[in-house]
Amino acid sequence: MKRSIPTEAADRQPALTRAEARVQLYARQDPLAFATSTAVEIAEASSTSDATVARTARKLGFHGVREWKRVCADSVDSTLGLDALLRVRLDNLSKAKSVKSSGGLARQVLASSAEALLALAEILESSALDHGVDELVNARRVLVYGLGAAYHVAEYLSLALERVGVDARAVTGSGHTLADAIPRLRSDDVSIVLAPRLLFPDIVWYAEESAQRCAATILVTTEPAPERLRQSTITLRLPSTAQVVADDTILTLALADVFVAAIARQEPNRSLATRQAVQMFRDRIYSGQRCDSR
Repeated sequence: MKRSIPTEAADRQPALTRAEARVQLYARQDPLAFATSTAVEIAEASSTSDATVARTARKLGFHGVREWKRVCADSVDSTLGLDALLRVRLDNLSKAKSVKSSGGLARQVLASSAEALLALAEILESSALDHGVDELVNARRVLVYGLGAAYHVAEYLSLALERVGVDARAVTGSGHTLADAIPRLRSDDVSIVLAPRLLFPDIVWYAEESAQRCAATILVTTEPAPERLRQSTITLRLPSTAQVVADDTILTLALADVFVAAIARQEPNRSLATRQAVQMFRDRIYSGQRCDSR
């Protein structure tokens, strides 16, 4: 079923030629197809040219076709289930002529992952990232929250933070277990909420409670956050992966590495001392020596 795109940018009415109007109509009628197509494919579908597609994007106030596609992807991400997302990615793979073997498939998936990571580098807001890193550096304790696959990323990030001298732990919970997790939030905590694809109601509830209870809350998400969360959290947006083969987990893991690298740069002595202590115990374990904590 085709969906319309209810975005402010799409509602602008600049003077468009007939060809440009066809491109805009295509984006409005089928934002998912628009978001998952190249400029050439969009041009073919709207019986125009890729130059017309680029010109239409600029006339509508976008920085380029990539931004327009991202807005279209945002409009459908919240309704795109896991099965539909897999179908989209399979469709994208079927368009690639090189995917005729496992090797070709690997190159396509890895290239798509690289494209998603470059998109993350483009849209990541430096001021929000700097603010978040400062809060993590000075935190008494960091709680990293995630559901499902995001919880495993939370475990990875909490361990990585501990290895640069930050007291961190991964937490999860939904429904009744979420009611147990929320009271554990303390006023001197910094909370990271990982929601790489969708802001499920439980995640929004946790983020709202975290924003009220903790010193700072960092929200990582692809989906546009509600206004109340944008006002009360440090929000870091991830690019949509609806238009690529890569999974959004790789973006969350990459952002975790960015956090760790930024903290290590700000606190090199603390980070090195913690790593050296971990390595010392590793060496003892590998050499068969008894680890004496005294």
